[in-house]
Amino acid sequence: MDGVQTALRNEDYEQAAAHIHRYLSLDKSVIELSRQGKEGGIIDANLKLLQEAEQRLKTIVTEKFDTAMKQGDLPQVERFFKIFPLLGLHEEGLSKFSEYLCKQVANKAEENLQLVMGTDMSDRRAAVIFADTLTLLFEGIARVVETHQPIVETYYGPGRLYTLIKHLQVECDRQVEKVVDKFIKERDYHRQFQQVQNSMMRSSSAEKIEPRELDPILTEVTLMNARSELYLRFIKRRIIADFEVGDSMASEEIKQEHQKYLDKLLNNCLLSRTMQELIGYYITMEEYFMRETVNKVGLSLLLAIACALCQRPVHLLSILRKGDELCNCWEGLLLLPWTATRRASSPPAWWTTCFIS
Repeated sequence: MDGVQTALRNEDYEQAAAHIHRYLSLDKSVIELSRQGKEGGIIDANLKLLQEAEQRLKTIVTEKFDTAMKQGDLPQVERFFKIFPLLGLHEEGLSKFSEYLCKQVANKAEENLQLVMGTDMSDRRAAVIFADTLTLLFEGIARVVETHQPIVETYYGPGRLYTLIKHLQVECDRQVEKVVDKFIKERDYHRQFQQVQNSMMRSSSAEKIEPRELDPILTEVTLMNARSELYLRFIKRRIIADFEVGDSMASEEIKQEHQKYLDKLLNNCLLSRTMQELIGYYITMEEYFMRETVNKVGLSLLLAIACALCQRPVHLLSILRKGDELCNCWEGLLLLPWTATRRASSPPAWWTTCFIS
């Protein structure tokens, strides 16, 4: 008991927490037997003092953590984060630490989005700035996980990383929503989709949208989707690895329950649903792009052959003299599947190639 009081007076909160942790780890039945002995009164008094010290230390640690978080003092944040589990406050510690990390992620994401909105359209990466912004967001969260996973595993034990990532994913979803909303607005995504739908119902080529106008936006959508998939696979690997360690001695029921948690996190997060929505529009636009390009290139090829055959005398050499035109047409036809496949092969959109073929 004296050790706890001394540690609190000296503001040695780690040592005080260690004393409290030993008390909390005692078998309750042993404590009850001790209270029934001759020195039961003294033990009761000491237990009361320990309980008071426990509540006092919990209050101090919470207040100190909140102060450090407001000041952005990472060393102090990490210091008190490590104390929470010693007091049996695993969930509270993870929740508060996640709140701090989410603020860091949000601040950086907002900064990146502001830079995007000020990008010169002549910039080399201007055509994929929104995909790049999502990439920076995902890379930032991945660094946070990699940096703090050892701390969580060491002080909170295996199986707790899921809680941290669950909070981070909520912030990730918020930032993804902002970026995608800007993308839809700045790229006129919905308007272009509507134009494609209208063009598919028109027979006159003069009224149709040019396929080449769609190529940049289709490329950016598939890039955004591919980066999202890479990020989600990273998150999945980390959580699975952490669960496997924590569940090594667990029942099959608990393992299945954890798998359900993981599936729900990955499949129901706003990031997954947003990408599914974007790809839904993409499929129709990619179908239009491929079919219209084939029609245009095929017509150009026929015209080139017809022009070649109109030359006199008609023989193979006269057709080959039109080689530049023919090569351009053949090149267009050959590159079209590569262009569409390059985009559609980005997971999970690979099946769009089958859908529109």
